[in-house]
Amino acid sequence: MLADAEIERAKGVAKANQIIGDSLRNNEEYLRYLWIDGLQQNKSQVIYVPTEANLPILEAGKR
Repeated sequence: MLADAEIERAKGVAKANQIIGDSLRNNEEYLRYLWIDGLQQNKSQVIYVPTEANLPILEAGKR
């Protein structure tokens, strides 16, 4: 019974992910808003920006 409940929960999560993904597709303005809002809420968070080789610059600015 527990396994069946877990399967149904996973199906619900998968459906929710699909709905969210579909709503965000081709909606760059809203994604940019979410990104900026997240930056404002997490002022002490470190963000790693990948380079052309997709490798982050880990120690930029630290000396």
